[in-house]
Amino acid sequence: MAALATPPGRGALAIVRITGPETKAILGRAFRGRTRPEDFTSARVYFGEIVSAGEVIDKVGVVFYERPASYTGEDMAEITCHGGPLIPHLVLRALVSSGASLAQPGEFTLRALLNRKIDLTEAVGINAMSLARTERAQRAAMRRVSGETGRVIKGFRDEIASLLSECEARLDFPEDVPPIDEEGLRERLFGLRDRIKRYLESSGTADSLLDGIRVVIAGPPNAGKSTLFNAILGYERAIVHHEPGTTRDYISETIELSGFLLKLYDTAGTGEFETHVDREAVERSLSLAKEADVLVYLLEPGSGADYPSGENILRVCSKADLLDGPAPKDTIPVSGLTGQGIADLIKEITRRAEMIAGGDESLFKREKDLLFEVCSCLEEALKEQVGLELVADRLWQAGRSMDRLLGLDLPKDVIEGILSEFCLGK
Repeated sequence: MAALATPPGRGALAIVRITGPETKAILGRAFRGRTRPEDFTSARVYFGEIVSAGEVIDKVGVVFYERPASYTGEDMAEITCHGGPLIPHLVLRALVSSGASLAQPGEFTLRALLNRKIDLTEAVGINAMSLARTERAQRAAMRRVSGETGRVIKGFRDEIASLLSECEARLDFPEDVPPIDEEGLRERLFGLRDRIKRYLESSGTADSLLDGIRVVIAGPPNAGKSTLFNAILGYERAIVHHEPGTTRDYISETIELSGFLLKLYDTAGTGEFETHVDREAVERSLSLAKEADVLVYLLEPGSGADYPSGENILRVCSKADLLDGPAPKDTIPVSGLTGQGIADLIKEITRRAEMIAGGDESLFKREKDLLFEVCSCLEEALKEQVGLELVADRLWQAGRSMDRLLGLDLPKDVIEGILSEFCLGK
């Protein structure tokens, strides 16, 4: 199995990966150098040429990794060739002509996972490293790649397994094992549940950290949305005009604030409109507002309208330079023209970004959902007058959820689906 491990395009060097039990045999047909591939030793660089149909394709360096001391756990090699749009593809073609198959996206990591070289938290961390666009995202991904996230999850799993084994021993061998300390069992269940809850509460959302936190600026026509959008960006991106309805479709830009990636949206004004285009613009604005992580809602002084309700709403009194008195309660007064309040607004957006994507740990939605399932199982086990059989069953269910989180109890096709968004060669 072979694939390009570096993106196509102009560059000094590129890497082509190959893995599988036939790695040396395939290299024996495609590589020519002083040392024959069958004599390669692990973790050494061998220089030579990649040839195809007797023609030299490129001068290369090959690093061979012998199983199981490789990324995939199989025999594996990385070929460093010249970069550019053509040469790496010719090297890959030579490997395929010599017997290699083309790898699917994420297939190298899939083999590493199936060979128990890594767990699923590390696997998604490897992909997150290539997707990280901020230092916060890089640090969160590195916690996974280094195994820190997996160690925390495995610690919870081991404790569940210990509790389950104690319960099962009493159920299977009641005459040979002393009765269980019910009060001690409850204390341990309470402690485990509380630790997992605190871990969840202190963990940010990895999806938002990598993809960006959606900050949507909304409000009625002519409320100053586009002016505010430009003020946050620091340059004129949206057209600003005194006539209502200037923005007929949403505009988006991605920016970084305090290490967080924000997807900032300027939307069309909401309200009742006659034309089909305006109604479509309103529908798009409402759809974006529903999906917003932070909804910055603008009302100008004296509008008489009410702010929408919701935990993600950030209430802004726009055109604050026109205020005769104090701004409405629980609002941030801003003026996109004078810059008044912009720093305070950005500070509040950053604070909310920290709540959404910050924390010592960042978990993906799938991982959080599974940990919530574990907490739910422990809650069931802690109910009054629950028999030992039900406690054991709930602990078994909690253990299954932990196994799924680590990729230990998932069918291959499910794992392939999770890794399918990886790039080729990873």
